[in-house]
Amino acid sequence: ITDTGSSAQTITKGLLAAKGLRLELPARFTAFKTITGGSYDKWIEVDTTSKRLYAYEGTQLTRTFLISAGAPRTPTVTGHFAIYSKTVSQDMRGADYFQPNVPWVNYFYKDYAIHGNYWRPGWYFGSINSSHGCVGMTVGDSVWIYNWISIGTPVIVHTPLIKYFSVFTPDGLRVKNL
Repeated sequence: ITDTGSSAQTITKGLLAAKGLRLELPARFTAFKTITGGSYDKWIEVDTTSKRLYAYEGTQLTRTFLISAGAPRTPTVTGHFAIYSKTVSQDMRGADYFQPNVPWVNYFYKDYAIHGNYWRPGWYFGSINSSHGCVGMTVGDSVWIYNWISIGTPVIVHTPLIKYFSVFTPDGLRVKNL
């Protein structure tokens, strides 16, 4: 949906009026590519919407982790990448931040990395996307990932399409599968 602000206002007004609602939503579609996990020995899936990182061996899910990905103003890049560099600890800096001694860093695209995050409280992970684009994890989880992956491990980052939408009608709420 390309105009979420006015769409939300229209839906809210319709709900508050307790009448049926018919609404055409402006949408932009993005082409997608299907990835078959079984073609990789090990690979990582990052879902920025559910704030989860999944570690697979072939088609078998090995571990699931809670993450904090890029904030709305600084989103995590999406696409199909591979780990190209690893370091146990390093300072990270940008135009508006400096973070010393970031642990268990795994770069997958330019300056985007999966790494430990000691400066956020544990409840952030799985709840809030707050980074400058990296995929942050608890330090304990990032140790496991660092030791499990190697250079070349595929990393697939995505923001899934909405799987369900709600239709409000005068006779009640219906949820339809897209």
